[in-house]
Amino acid sequence: MSPYPHDYAHLPPPDPPELPPGVRRGAPWPWWYGLAGFAAWAAAAAVIGGALYVLAAGVFDQSLDDPSPGLNVFGTVVQDGLLVATALGLAALVMPPRPWQFGLRATRFWPAVGWSALGYGCFFVFAIVYSVAIGSTEEQTTLDDLGAKDTTLSLLVVGVMVCVAAPVIEEFFFRGFLYTALRRRLPTIAAAVIVGVLFGSVHIPTGAEAAPVLAVLGLMLCLVYEKTGSIYPCIALHALQNGVAYSVGADAPEVGLPLAAAVVAGCVFVPRLGQARSTPPALA
Repeated sequence: MSPYPHDYAHLPPPDPPELPPGVRRGAPWPWWYGLAGFAAWAAAAAVIGGALYVLAAGVFDQSLDDPSPGLNVFGTVVQDGLLVATALGLAALVMPPRPWQFGLRATRFWPAVGWSALGYGCFFVFAIVYSVAIGSTEEQTTLDDLGAKDTTLSLLVVGVMVCVAAPVIEEFFFRGFLYTALRRRLPTIAAAVIVGVLFGSVHIPTGAEAAPVLAVLGLMLCLVYEKTGSIYPCIALHALQNGVAYSVGADAPEVGLPLAAAVVAGCVFVPRLGQARSTPPALA
């Protein structure tokens, strides 16, 4: 019998095992997995999503040239689900996926705040300069396409999709999976530029003029991830950006700002709760 009140001899190591300070554990995927995943997602979204779109349009007797907001919400949910499924499916071919492989891990609070503020400040300056340089940017059609302003229920549902689901899912794929894979072979800037361009390109259908701004946002988020080692700060910044945009675009700050604040708070406390639970209790 152990002479101690608690016997830790058979406890498994933390997930992932602790590393020396300053050393980051990398995901075990090949570097090209990220690009393959993006291509697979685009193909699946076009084939599977398109087929389901046509089927749903036929069932509800709608025109594909001018789909209803409900059908657009359905299509968005399918595309987001395919993003997550693609990343997890490819990762599982190498080893069972773990949250830390996608950057879902705790990071030091104040350095994360500092890098996030610096990154978002640079993005904000670029967005202003870009807007002045081209005159007035074309408004994105996302909120109109999803029918955010149609009813109170749609305002809430679309708010959750834009301010909560989109930041979590897009950061999980673009920073946690795509950028993480590219960094196994490419330098920071090269990987960040590629991810930024791809991130901006997927938003072209809802407003081509906004794509360069979103590409820079995607690049900046990669650099924040690089400096903090966690996608939680990226999710928080993404939610903040979307929350402000939703509040202005839908004229609903009472929806967009609280949802964004909830995501930011979650990004602060959730990783610390997980970290605390993975730590064995102190010896009595």
